[in-house]
Amino acid sequence: MDSKEIIGRFKLFRFISWVLLIFLPFMIIVSLPHRDWLEVLVYALVIIGIALLLPRIQRIIDGKTTPYRPGKGFWYQRLPAKDKRIYLTFTLWALLILLLVLYFTDTLNRSASAACVGGIIASVVLKRRIKFHTEIDAATLQKLEYLIIIVMASSEIGDRYEIQLKDIMGFDLLNAGKYGVSSMFRFSLVDGMTLGVMLEGKSKQGSPEQFIHSMLKALDKLYLEPGTN
Repeated sequence: MDSKEIIGRFKLFRFISWVLLIFLPFMIIVSLPHRDWLEVLVYALVIIGIALLLPRIQRIIDGKTTPYRPGKGFWYQRLPAKDKRIYLTFTLWALLILLLVLYFTDTLNRSASAACVGGIIASVVLKRRIKFHTEIDAATLQKLEYLIIIVMASSEIGDRYEIQLKDIMGFDLLNAGKYGVSSMFRFSLVDGMTLGVMLEGKSKQGSPEQFIHSMLKALDKLYLEPGTN
């Protein structure tokens, strides 16, 4: 999947989001007389979530990146592998409990079942893969000052870009497919250039998710620790 396809998906998601923002308030009005408080709560949470996501989606479609803020944002990507597994364990059990509560209160429907089961499967798959991640040691991370990017014009010819970490001014994660095994992100540089990068992991150990974690960690060290920039 290239950047045009991903931007196309974001445009489709934006369209669906606006449709839902118009449609869901009517569903809340319909549910209120029936005192279906669970549905009202779900619809309200979806509306709030969409309203918070739309500005970021629009920035991505417009080709803008979120300004990089040392130590802030991308909280999940910044977590070390051990903490990711703890978070996923908590998520897995929370979804299992929610599934049981909905079942025994006779409020379980097809959509809720699919969402809970899908979340449980994703949590299990992610946990199994993340246990293979290897953290970069502190000494190596301290020396990480450049990103080397090869843009292939053909199967044999490519252009080499050497980017200093301190020149990165903005960063956005556009897509994380295959449970994090492939990722596409975009960053902007101090000279105004914007680059989109697609990483395709070939093994559980070589996960782009771990690369992004290490890159953010190196950027944080560069800006937050005295004497590193």
